[in-house]
Amino acid sequence: MSTGKRPRSGEGDVDGDRSGGGWEDLSPEILASIFVRLPVEKMMQAVPMVCRSWYEVVLGPYCWREIDIDRWCRFTRKPQMIDSVVTRLVRRSRCTIVRLSGARFGDPSFAIASSWYVLHPDTMTGLVKLELAYSRMGSLGLRALLKKCEGLTHFDIQGCRNIQQLDDDTEKKCQRLVEFKSPWFYDSDFLYSADDEDGAEASSSDTSS
Repeated sequence: MSTGKRPRSGEGDVDGDRSGGGWEDLSPEILASIFVRLPVEKMMQAVPMVCRSWYEVVLGPYCWREIDIDRWCRFTRKPQMIDSVVTRLVRRSRCTIVRLSGARFGDPSFAIASSWYVLHPDTMTGLVKLELAYSRMGSLGLRALLKKCEGLTHFDIQGCRNIQQLDDDTEKKCQRLVEFKSPWFYDSDFLYSADDEDGAEASSSDTSS
């Protein structure tokens, strides 16, 4: 006699198979939309260790359309790693990057423009937001970035002391941006000392590949 109730998933199956899929069956796009909510150091260190499918998602471009390593850059006790980390992440984006937020880059004109050029030899038209506060970039690097980042709307180079002045052409390009923070703009909330209490906590686990 039928009770009219449907068996739960897995009940009534001789072999016990369930019809539902697992995490490994989710598309890379869906997994990436979850992973990007994690701190970048966890996404690079912990997530790839779970399973091969998660490793492949983090290795691919889906997680790196928006790269925000600003906090890590401010507080890491290993600032010499910053350039190599940003170069690695830009390469992973495979020309899909729209935002890069960081600080204290040693040579952003090389780390960004050169590493992107390997994959996309024309221009970085997709990048719209670029934050490079307190980086050691000079005027030549600035002009190189503005030339390649044709779609840029938000640009932060506050505290880049190697830029002594802006030539007329560079100044005009910067004035056309939606938001521009010049080398002489200083945000009082911008704390980048690794001696800060929060910074010490944030830098306890440095980003690695």
